[in-house]
Amino acid sequence: MFYEVRVLDKTGDIKKVISSKKLSKKFWDKHTQPQEFSGKQNYEEVESEPEWKPEVSSGKVEVLNEVYE
Repeated sequence: MFYEVRVLDKTGDIKKVISSKKLSKKFWDKHTQPQEFSGKQNYEEVESEPEWKPEVSSGKVEVLNEVYE
């Protein structure tokens, strides 16, 4: 349900009134149009990326431990 909307100017006088019927029609006209979804793929078609493995040598681990302490 939509309520009547009153548009006011900067002095507070009513400039325009939009009826609930007009608001409802505008809403449903906009939201009942078919939408096109581009790029949508089936789950089977999506390739997963390989698991990321950090390249950390034993020397770098000691440096990281010092930083965190």
